[in-house]
Amino acid sequence: MDTIRIVFSRSVSVFSYGVRFMTWSDWSHCGILTAENTVVESAFKLGGVVETPFGLFAERVGEYVIIEMPCRDAQAIIDVARSQLGKKYDWTGLVGIAIHSRNWQEEDSWWCSELIAWSFDKGGNPLFTPEARIRITPQHLFMLYHVEICRHVN
Repeated sequence: MDTIRIVFSRSVSVFSYGVRFMTWSDWSHCGILTAENTVVESAFKLGGVVETPFGLFAERVGEYVIIEMPCRDAQAIIDVARSQLGKKYDWTGLVGIAIHSRNWQEEDSWWCSELIAWSFDKGGNPLFTPEARIRITPQHLFMLYHVEICRHVN
């Protein structure tokens, strides 16, 4: 079993507060932290999917936490996420969260948590059932981490 690091963040921006309010989450953003100490993320301020040095990421986002998620092949997931570099930010995903509709399997644009969930799926380690793939938020990903911790505690 391998592990992959996911970084969850929040800031004091109105946008961050709005996302957290709409998704009932402590976190408004997330990305995949690579072995090279970069973050593969889809960020509205950056216009879409980019790979950011972790130091710049940490300066930009403010508060963050890093978790490790078990997976079959971390590098495969990172490679899939990197294959989306340059894709646009998914503004419709945010609207979709509000009205409970958006299929994140549309690969034309991404917002942060749908990129991560899709990368896990295509990297051979699906996190969600097909029915749950319509809208994935940072909170959904963060809750999976807590479920995994509970498995190890019991």
